[in-house]
Amino acid sequence: MILVAFIIKVTDRGPIFFKQVRVGKGGRFFYCYKFRSMCVDAEQKKQDLMHLNEATGPVFKSKRTRVSLPIGVIIRKLSIDEFPQFFNRSERRHVRRWSASPIPSEVDQYGDHERKRLTILRASPASGKSGTQQRHL
Repeated sequence: MILVAFIIKVTDRGPIFFKQVRVGKGGRFFYCYKFRSMCVDAEQKKQDLMHLNEATGPVFKSKRTRVSLPIGVIIRKLSIDEFPQFFNRSERRHVRRWSASPIPSEVDQYGDHERKRLTILRASPASGKSGTQQRHL
């Protein structure tokens, strides 16, 4: 983890960690920490890139954007960027253990069926499939 932090700092000079508000169990907000894999202003650029969204529903996914750091591509592919989330999980702030909690803008678009996701505590058998687009409740 120290090597990843060093590479992020040396290659981009921005912060090592990315902090984002997420929605946990029962709709409670908390900060989720990850190794930063994108440029510092990626969240601000997201609105300008919405026309490139390749996903349907509340999740934004695009392979055509150039906001990832060079090391970011590698650490995201290997899920190393997720390591700091162990601190969030150890405090049981996530909706499910070992899965990604949604961001508030995604939850705002949830229907009743998707909101059930905010009440689940345990990981499902389909490990590695955590996003709304990857799993159907």
